[in-house]
Amino acid sequence: MIKPLKIIAALLCLLSFVSCETKQPDINWNFSKSEITGTASSNTEKISVDVYLDVTTSMKGFVSASPTAFSKLLDDIEATCQNIWKNTDIQFFKFGRSVKNITRSEFVMGKTSVDIYSDPTLSTQTNFDEAVKNTNPKRVSILITDLFYNNNDVNLVVNAVKTQCFQKSVEAGIIGLESNFNGIVADVQPPVTVKGTRPVYMIVFGDKQNIKLFIQTFRNKPYIKPSQILLVTNKPTESYEVTVTKNPKSKGFNVQSLKKEWKDYGNIANFTMAKDASEASFNLAVTLSTNPYVFPFTEKNIKPVVFMKTTGLKDSIPADDKLSFQNVRMEGNTYKADIKLTNTGDAGNYSYLVYLAFDNTVTPVMPKWIKETNAEVFAQGQNENKTLNLEKLLTDISVNHITYGQPKLAKFYINVRKK
Repeated sequence: MIKPLKIIAALLCLLSFVSCETKQPDINWNFSKSEITGTASSNTEKISVDVYLDVTTSMKGFVSASPTAFSKLLDDIEATCQNIWKNTDIQFFKFGRSVKNITRSEFVMGKTSVDIYSDPTLSTQTNFDEAVKNTNPKRVSILITDLFYNNNDVNLVVNAVKTQCFQKSVEAGIIGLESNFNGIVADVQPPVTVKGTRPVYMIVFGDKQNIKLFIQTFRNKPYIKPSQILLVTNKPTESYEVTVTKNPKSKGFNVQSLKKEWKDYGNIANFTMAKDASEASFNLAVTLSTNPYVFPFTEKNIKPVVFMKTTGLKDSIPADDKLSFQNVRMEGNTYKADIKLTNTGDAGNYSYLVYLAFDNTVTPVMPKWIKETNAEVFAQGQNENKTLNLEKLLTDISVNHITYGQPKLAKFYINVRKK
């Protein structure tokens, strides 16, 4: 006769064996948000800075014996760099048809003397490709230019920025200001004589952290309008919070507690799912704190990109067909959506990584200040204080950046244990 205690012990062993056989390890990813937000630290000890002054004919009119916004800009660049980065190595260049080294004194004289703008080998054409070919995420390049281009030249500039900057993970900040102008804009025919003010721009190439440091310091100058700044960055988000909640109508789908070591990430949701279930639904809310200088966006600019891992699968696979986003909307700075999960697989562990990324098929809308400064027609007495094709230039640059930089606004994870 088998004793009851032996029967119980045998059953416990059997249960333990079955449990050990069916239990599967958790699936891990790089849960850190730093992939989205970047790191807060930046090397402020020493950095190489290249400053380029556009010396084409349309820039000559900014020269003035009296103090202007343009002259103050040239005065302040060196001091600003030295305040941000200790032991800054600054080199100066002039650019037009080609790029040439100049001395610091020649650069400074560019505010009061027309000599630097009178080089016939440079003044008649802007070779933007040459001006940006040495950009690098580990250095800072600053271009001072009027960004005045006809349609054909816009395409050349965009291509130069794409190949020389974005394909090398170089980011950009554009600061716009106005300064006194008395001269000729010969980039259009017939040439236009302007006496008044014209926009001039400072473009800062490098990585996001160094560009932010420069912008934060420079925007306090009295001649700078803080609203007239555009940041083109791979990491537009400064911080974000994610909430994923079960839809009450979803049956056989329940919340599961997080592992202790996962709780601090704030972007992981755990659920269990009945093995005979094939669908589940939940609600998403992602509150975004983005850099104030990225272009204004709506839910139309955002697309979810989904990847999936299962136990035993080393690499993730695309899984856009597994999560369906519905009723998508932006409420203030919060992205919301109803999500339907489709999982017809067997019992096991499934994990979904979701990126909220900018969609390069949707044309971004430029900030108000760019639209107000833009001119599609520039002629004598018409839009003399505006910039030809500015909106097209910066829109096309932004579209190309989204394509090559693939900026993402947030990422989160949904773990499902199907049993």
